[in-house]
Formats: sequence, structure tokens, C-alpha cells
Amino acid sequence: MGRFRLQGMQDAQYLLGKAYLQGGETLPRDPVQGPMWLQLAAHENELFYGSELQAAERQMTADQIARAKALAAEWQARSGGEPASTAVARAR
Repeated sequence: MGRFRLQGMQDAQYLLGKAYLQGGETLPRDPVQGPMWLQLAAHENELFYGSELQAAERQMTADQIARAKALAAEWQARSGGEPASTAVARAR
């Protein structure tokens, strides 16, 4: 069961990242927050989520990429250095 819950967290990170990249009526487009969430998902499953991250980075400036990576690193540091989904699952 734990593995499926972690996969759910990765999926949530991925979907949030895509939502920020696309923007919408209730969530403004954010070209830094989107890739940050994709990077967190890709950290745990590079093969599946990494291609989405690479596609997003092709549309970003070098500054945006650096900011997204810094935000993802900050998120991981706040979770004790473990992937975000692991920290969230452990906290439940």
C-alpha cells in the first residue's frame, strides 16, 4: 500500500506542475512553479516524469530553470533531504 501512496504523491506533483505550466481560470500560469513540481516528481521517477521536465525546460529561460531547481532543492531540504512524496507520506 505504501508504494501506491508514494506513486499517488508523484502523480499529484506531476499534475500540479502541469497545471502551473498551462495555467487556467483559478490557477495562474507560472513557468517556474510548474517545472519545480515536475522536478520533484522526476526526482523519484526520472524515466517517467523526466521527459515532461525536459519538455518544460526547453520553453524556459536559463534564469527560470535555475529558479525552479533552487525551489525544488529548497523543498527537499525542508523535508530533511528526502523526496517530497516520502516526507509527505511519512508525516501522515
